[in-house]
Amino acid sequence: MAVKFARETQDEHNIPFVFFIGAGNLSGFKDALRDIVTQLKLKEGNTENHKTHKKALERWLSDPERGKWLMIIDDAHDLDTFKSFPPRVHHGFVLFTRQTQRIPHPQNGDIAIVIEPLPEQSCRQLLSVELGRLDDHDLDNAGALITHSAGIPSVLMSAVHWMREHGSMSEYVKSHVHQNERQQETITGATSYR
Repeated sequence: MAVKFARETQDEHNIPFVFFIGAGNLSGFKDALRDIVTQLKLKEGNTENHKTHKKALERWLSDPERGKWLMIIDDAHDLDTFKSFPPRVHHGFVLFTRQTQRIPHPQNGDIAIVIEPLPEQSCRQLLSVELGRLDDHDLDNAGALITHSAGIPSVLMSAVHWMREHGSMSEYVKSHVHQNERQQETITGATSYR
């Protein structure tokens, strides 16, 4: 859903830059910042310091001469972490996705849209339609994937896209679901650069 939203928003509002940041764990967040700074060919991309990457990206995003941009921050567990990042500017749009029932109170004209989780059978049907016929091994892994996704359609579709590009459902469950269970590391200590 976030990808579809990004494409439609990019086309409708003529947005040349769309950034996707996975915020489910600290290492993924740091990697995404480094990758964006590197792709933008900013000199700070040569460092390994994520605070330097964050500051450089914030400076780039704040510059109205760069044009419009959309940033999707996926799986943002702690929205308080993102009070100052990315910068709120008239030429930038931000979409936060998260897997929770608790929705913070929108501020400053923000809009919160709640997408209800799918029932387990609908999740299995979605996976079957998107991936084709599921074998017995996939059916076993589907349960772990559905539990991990909390039935959120955008999370399931992110997993489907990964599987199409990188491997099987069992590989996804092994590298993402089980790793996530072991890691349980969240983003903390965001620094304000304003």
